[in-house]
Amino acid sequence: EVAVWAGLDGDVSPGLAELAMRAYLFIAWPLLPTYVPLAVMLLEPPERARPRAAPFLVLGLIVSSYLAYVVLFNPVEVIRHPNGLEYATVVTHPMVWAVAYIVAVIGPPLLSGYRSIVAFGALNLIGLVTVAIFYAQAFASLWCIFAAVSSVLILIHMIRRRATPGADRLPGSPRTVPV
Repeated sequence: EVAVWAGLDGDVSPGLAELAMRAYLFIAWPLLPTYVPLAVMLLEPPERARPRAAPFLVLGLIVSSYLAYVVLFNPVEVIRHPNGLEYATVVTHPMVWAVAYIVAVIGPPLLSGYRSIVAFGALNLIGLVTVAIFYAQAFASLWCIFAAVSSVLILIHMIRRRATPGADRLPGSPRTVPV
């Protein structure tokens, strides 16, 4: 997104700014609704992963398909706000897609059997609500920054899991296979 800001300031060519904007949106919009449920599903033990994550993965694939179409085939206007960028484009039934996106991205971490992944989901839900209330016009820009920073919890999870498999499991969760 830095290159998108640079494009608005005239510091990079319009072509590079357009490419940066499309790349950023492709990661933020169509990639994450599929990637997050898949990543959580792969973290969990197989007997737990499929029943919990599969509906979110299916929803994520549907959301990702639609948003990929939006990003690739519709004009997008970038609007500068004091604390972030707004990406304005044509989305049919935007609230339906927004809710589906949020469920696909926030649901799997909240249902994880790992404390650190649940904390990641909870922090992202708090960040989502905060950004939606105070910075709605620059929502995508600011929530992505918040989610990226909170991703340090996933790093902590992976370090702890490697050192002591199962140490981060919630009570009643199946045992894990060492990574």
